[in-house]
Amino acid sequence: MPKGGKPMQHRLKYALILAALPLLASAAMAPTTAPTTPSTPAPALLVKLSPQVAHIAATVETVAGRMLQTRSLNAQQQPYGPAPLAARFNSNGQVQVYLHYNTQQGAPAPATLQSLGATRILTSPELGVVQAWVPTRALYRIAALPQVARVTIPRYAVPARNLAPIGAKPRSGSVDTQGDALLGAAQFRTATGLDGSGISVGIISNGVGTISGSTSSDITQDQSTGDLPTSPAPYVDTAVNGGGSGNEGAAMMEIVYDMAPGAALGFCGPATTVDFITCLNNFAAGNGGFKPTIIADDLGFPGVAMFTDGSFATAVKNFAIANPNIQLLTAAGNDAEQFWSGTWNPITINTTISPSSTSNTNAYTYTQAQNFGTAGNPLPYMSFPVAASDTVTYIVEWDDTWPLNPTSSTPNDPNDYDVFLTDTSGNILACNMGITPSPAPTSSSPPPAPSYCNLGSNYGTLTSPGPQPVQGNQYVNGSTQQTLQLHIYKRNGTPGTNLKVLVFANNHSFQLIPNTPAGSIYGQSALPAPYELTTTAISAADAAASNFSIEPYASEGPIFFSQPSTGTSTRQKPDFTAVDCVDVTGVGGFGQNNNTTPPSATFCGT
Repeated sequence: MPKGGKPMQHRLKYALILAALPLLASAAMAPTTAPTTPSTPAPALLVKLSPQVAHIAATVETVAGRMLQTRSLNAQQQPYGPAPLAARFNSNGQVQVYLHYNTQQGAPAPATLQSLGATRILTSPELGVVQAWVPTRALYRIAALPQVARVTIPRYAVPARNLAPIGAKPRSGSVDTQGDALLGAAQFRTATGLDGSGISVGIISNGVGTISGSTSSDITQDQSTGDLPTSPAPYVDTAVNGGGSGNEGAAMMEIVYDMAPGAALGFCGPATTVDFITCLNNFAAGNGGFKPTIIADDLGFPGVAMFTDGSFATAVKNFAIANPNIQLLTAAGNDAEQFWSGTWNPITINTTISPSSTSNTNAYTYTQAQNFGTAGNPLPYMSFPVAASDTVTYIVEWDDTWPLNPTSSTPNDPNDYDVFLTDTSGNILACNMGITPSPAPTSSSPPPAPSYCNLGSNYGTLTSPGPQPVQGNQYVNGSTQQTLQLHIYKRNGTPGTNLKVLVFANNHSFQLIPNTPAGSIYGQSALPAPYELTTTAISAADAAASNFSIEPYASEGPIFFSQPSTGTSTRQKPDFTAVDCVDVTGVGGFGQNNNTTPPSATFCGT
């Protein structure tokens, strides 16, 4: 295919599509009027709302509520969007939610939800939820529907990209996709005459540029330079999430087209786990006349179960079982340097923290903290740097029972670890005390201090994480780079003694101290073969020099599972490797450089 122009520099990561070659060879919104806010809800109604949703509902038309929506809308305009645990709003005053329902009673009727102002309603029987954009004023009314068992924020996707380290410059490379030669694809095509004809590859990633009607800006540009085919043109499923946003999907299709120019291509860009399952179902149904034989994705969903196959991974597995003629291929992820797992190893502390900046009524004195060091050199926290203006997200899970689809009748986990993110002076910047995460700070919030975790006035149970044994939150850093510390304290009961911690930022990579790469694969990527084939990455430059070491940031196995009902087990993943840090041209508006015609980019990561 014709290539042109000078290479530009860009740091992204890509081995996933290059790993699909053996499979190819072997296979020869309208504005709405929201209801008025009801009076103070009854406790039976409040229990249906997750902590984040309860905070949103309680702060409708307040300064804090308006600032939360404004920050979300601003974050959604950034290259990688808001942090995956953050609620997402639109300009119509709606928030996106999951409405969990009891399968025996059935999902709430779309017409009923529409009468309450809900739009873009999508039902997922596989996950037992209805996804919808609902007016913030209508949250209590929707939660009051008898079919609605629980209202939560969706699990949002994060592409498996490797971000530049703080202060580092992006890599550069040649314009040609090196994997075509390194994996022997060019030689294979010449020797066999097979070029992917008769095979269809569906790509699930974050986007293919700007979608206008049925036209993608990235695809149109790539077709003009010969980097994507014109007949048949790649199919884009715009019914799911409007076709997505971002550019990695176009780059993935370019790599497939480089190595298997005869293969038909399709794309779907989910934002949530419900979207992801819908993408799979739409592909299998042959929507738009496109039915793939291979589906490749590069997405992770932080906050899903890491000690077991949760409802999302189980739904993906069930899809694979129901569609044996479609092979699923996924990325291991790039979380190896930002992951830790280990056992509860307490040291004695005497730290009193209040959930309020104005009262000590519910202050609690913690006596045990996780020791991330040794007996001789104890360390009561893990640490990592965060760049100026970056957003950092943390997830902490432990191996208590993970209910697949919690409802209002699912009991809260009686065991609890609390989590505190501090600066090096001990000032608490973000936290989890029991069931309620701290709300996003506002301009009127008091300054952080070691003595309180500012949960505002709407905090609930302080001795349980909720139905699932997971804590998580995020912090938006100020204008100066700094080092942060993550503390895990025991609060209540006898929580499971195995823990996993995942920490990542929106715009830069870093290494946790301490760090344990093994087991840093989760979600659909952790499913066993043949349900999912999971690939990890070797640098193209290293492979060319016969150095076949796994990239240091590439997620690793074995994966450790543990549940009270089934005991412990390990699963060996990933399944195979391919090269990353390969170059593509086109890529629509992705990382374009005005001095490059056409633009090109280097993709690094699984």
